Amino acid sequence: MSRISIIGVTQTYGDVRALDDVSLDIGDQEFITLLGPSGCGKTTLLRAVAGFIRPQSGTITMDAVDITRQPAHQRSINMVFQRPTLFPHLNVTGNIAFGLKLESPRLSKREIAERVNEALLLVRLEGYENRRAHELSGGQMQRVALARALVKRPSVLLLDEPLSALDLKIRLEMEGELRRVHRETKATFIYVTHDQREALALSDRIAVFENGRVSQLGTPTEIYHRPANPFVASFVGDSNVIPVEISSRSFMLGGKRIAIDTDIKGPAWLVVRPEKVRLLGGDVGIPAEVSDLAFRGTGFAYELRIPGVDSVVKAESPAGGESWSIGSSVNVEIEPADCLALVRT
Repeated sequence: MSRISIIGVTQTYGDVRALDDVSLDIGDQEFITLLGPSGCGKTTLLRAVAGFIRPQSGTITMDAVDITRQPAHQRSINMVFQRPTLFPHLNVTGNIAFGLKLESPRLSKREIAERVNEALLLVRLEGYENRRAHELSGGQMQRVALARALVKRPSVLLLDEPLSALDLKIRLEMEGELRRVHRETKATFIYVTHDQREALALSDRIAVFENGRVSQLGTPTEIYHRPANPFVASFVGDSNVIPVEISSRSFMLGGKRIAIDTDIKGPAWLVVRPEKVRLLGGDVGIPAEVSDLAFRGTGFAYELRIPGVDSVVKAESPAGGESWSIGSSVNVEIEPADCLALVRT
């Protein structure tokens, strides 16, 4: 088992509160992602779990054992960094075996070779054993770093933005590989990223961080469709967050009254995803004007101006359907089921 409990962890650097009384339970064999903008505390928490920093207050336990003050090398935890930093004088086999030889001196050469071969197969690098770092692509180097961490068979693997330096195509390939490796190793993965799409694609659960605190914890579906506050709604994916006044389970938008299923009354934030904003011709719906557009391959992304709404409203429509140009008059339709209301204070 490798269940981790983070209880009331706080870490400050001068006047900056990097972690502010963070509590989080991470299940055995879970793939959890710590998601948030730069400086929100996610990497600080990862380093505390790794043992690289000792939090000023709070407790970290692993399988009910307090590891808060345990040195990093005594924890059954390994880490994959943003950049793989391979040894240039060693080939792939030497890089993967390096830590194993240092920390497991009682293993025979045959046992080390077997473990290295297992790791090579796991990250699909068989045939690359004798290549050196300069002979590998960025994605291959990151696979070597992953194999180097997994060869020691840690209970918990920490991954600090390991795909951020790769181009999009390789990132997409590596995402699939990470999910497969997670299933096959049955280790607990704690993953840090600021890439919302990456977090949604990889995770069993996501912890969204804001200013050193967990702003919301949930499954990717919960985080995307039911954000707990305007920050999560705006940060995870793309959302329209519009101030409205709710009365009698409805609100006014662009001179039209729209129904919404909520018990909130008074000031609220209307949250609706762009793909749920339908654009129509004719004169049915909320009147709007196209102020900008962009082709996204699978369709068009529009920015709209609606009378009485200060901010632009975003909408998406699939390729092949009706399209509009800048300056076009359109009508907007939003289904009540696609509207989420959050209290506005």
